[in-house]
Amino acid sequence: MLLSAANASAQQRTKIGEGIYLTTYGNVSVIENDNVQMTMQLKVEKAGTNSVGENIYNILCGNKWVKGLLKAGLTKGIQTVLSSSGIPLPSWAVGLIVGGIYDSVCEYFGEK
Repeated sequence: MLLSAANASAQQRTKIGEGIYLTTYGNVSVIENDNVQMTMQLKVEKAGTNSVGENIYNILCGNKWVKGLLKAGLTKGIQTVLSSSGIPLPSWAVGLIVGGIYDSVCEYFGEK
């Protein structure tokens, strides 16, 4: 019982707009568009470091995989995956979702 309560508190569900929600579980995010009854899961994994010690991340979304991104490229990588995912999202919502995912990932990996 305690474990399920801890997991429930670790998730954050944020209303982006009417019928559009972002639920985060650390490095995993689920975008829900209730308006068109579609969801999408996006996961960011730390893939290692490059030769100068910078962290490299992979973004996984269904069968789409963007790999080898430095932290500075995460925002653009997430935006690209969202835009090509096939889930209809208003353009104003994409920026809010990208920011939410980026913040969640940085917090999960202990980065600022």
